[in-house]
Amino acid sequence: LLAMLRLGTQGVEEMWHNGEMFPNGLFFLKYVMQAALIGTLIDLWRLGEHIMEKLRKIFSRNTMESRRAEQIDPFMFGYEYQYILLMFSITLFYAVVTPVILPVGLVFMCLKHFVDKYNLIYIYPKAPESDNQLTQRVIG
Repeated sequence: LLAMLRLGTQGVEEMWHNGEMFPNGLFFLKYVMQAALIGTLIDLWRLGEHIMEKLRKIFSRNTMESRRAEQIDPFMFGYEYQYILLMFSITLFYAVVTPVILPVGLVFMCLKHFVDKYNLIYIYPKAPESDNQLTQRVIG
């Protein structure tokens, strides 16, 4: 049993010294770079939303459906939150193996922050004013 464990650990040490332990480091570096540059550009253009709006208008049967097609869908907080957490996790995990991924992850976080901030302020519809009723009901 000890001989098998020694052989197993020697194989792992050899893989570690040859750099074969984490062969995907470069892949994830490219992935985060593409998400930072191409992904945030697509979020800024909102190309998918524009295409869906045009398709809904084409296939609308009356004026009410046509007006509903022009309305902007709300911001998808759940999707965006899990996407940012995924990129953050990938950046931290592969920072040990590929340290170059840290500045790329920082660029992604900064670009994503500014694009989402722009979209939330100027593009997506705002929630109606509540006169702080929720906070007052929770606290008092």
